[in-house]
Amino acid sequence: MNKIVYENYVLDYINKECGPNYKIFEINDFYEILYKFHNAKNIDIKNILINLENKQFISIKYFDNTNICLCITELGKQILNNANDKIQKNKKIKVEIIFLLILILIFAFLGSFLGTIICNLIFNLG
Repeated sequence: MNKIVYENYVLDYINKECGPNYKIFEINDFYEILYKFHNAKNIDIKNILINLENKQFISIKYFDNTNICLCITELGKQILNNANDKIQKNKKIKVEIIFLLILILIFAFLGSFLGTIICNLIFNLG
């Protein structure tokens, strides 16, 4: 996985945990979450958090070796909403494609069936 995927996942985790307020996290919480869901090892979580702050997606009050106090910004919430909208749109497109493929399969079967019936009628009459 690339760095942006980790950043989005961390941002989503912060949004779910913090809401609109600042919250104190242990740095190890982020390592555990990333490892649990993505089997990520050797991730520089501090760098990810600093990048999120530089992009103004989160606001950090303080940061030490074990704890961090932060919250998500409005821009960060907008980024998450846009990402979630894209995911929902992609799911909808996949469902529509599957529906169209099934419809094509049904019409192909119907066409071959009707073609066989018509052929039998023509050759039986002749």
